[in-house]
Formats: sequence, C-alpha cells, structure tokens
Amino acid sequence: MSILDTLNAIKQDGFDPKKDTIGGNANLPSGTYPVKLSQANVTVTKSGRTQIHVVLEVVSGEHKGRTENIFLGFESDLPEFVLENNGKYLMKIAALTDVQFKQSDLQTEEDTAEALRAGIGKQFTMKLNVRPNKKNPDFPYRNYDFEALAEDPFEEPDDPFNGEIPF
Repeated sequence: MSILDTLNAIKQDGFDPKKDTIGGNANLPSGTYPVKLSQANVTVTKSGRTQIHVVLEVVSGEHKGRTENIFLGFESDLPEFVLENNGKYLMKIAALTDVQFKQSDLQTEEDTAEALRAGIGKQFTMKLNVRPNKKNPDFPYRNYDFEALAEDPFEEPDDPFNGEIPF
C-alpha cells in the first residue's frame, strides 16, 4: 500500500487530523463481529483497582485484526449493576471458549485471568453497541453481548446421500 493509499484509507475511516488524537479513533464501531479470545491478563488502574483485561480480536470482515479491550472489575465498592454485568460478561466468555472455572480459579483476578487463558484462540460472536456518554463524550458507553458463532459457511455440509446418487 502506498503512502497515498494509506492516508486515503485513514481519511475514509473518519480521522480528522485537526480534531482527533492519534489513538482516539481506533475503537470498533457498533456492530456484530466474529472474534477470538486473544488475551486474558490483569491490569491495575491509576487509582489502584485490579481488573481482568480481556482482549478480543476480530477474525474476519472489514475490521479483521482490530481488537476490543474489555476490563472487568470485581471490587466490592463498585455499583451492583457493574458487578453483575462484569460477572455476566466473564461467564459468557468462559462458556463460549469452553473454560470451566474451578472454585480456586475465582479467588483472585490473577487466578481467573490465568484460567481464562485456556480459551485463547476460541472464536465466538461479539455484538457491540456503542452509545454516547453525555458526561464524558470522549469515552462512549460500550455494551456487549456474546453468542456462539454460526456454522462456518465454507464448511462442507454432510452428504445427505452418503456418497450415493439416488438416480
């Protein structure tokens, strides 16, 4: 790709060099994406909160190779709805990547992230809904739902005639 092609592609993606930051236009837009679990780590925020950092990578389509970062916190002072949503996200990702948590995997964020790494490479569908955040427009709300991937459209279907032509 030439320099001109690269700059035209960036401009078509909506980047405004007078207003946008270099990293500010990298998030995925609302949509449904086939993704794979790429990473599961632990991060600590500037305020000292420990979170499970889940990285999902888009595996096909226009946004192939782009990632979505999801941070799941479980500290007791978080609002109840945040804890519930984070728990549901974690349970859904684990179920879709065939990760079976043991009680010992759920003692700390480090233990949970380590157990979740067993699902790295497994694919599923991510439905992403991005909506404005009036209080902080630079950080829109990002809501997720996940489900199993539809069957591979390129996979050969089972032969209904078992190799025999009926006529």
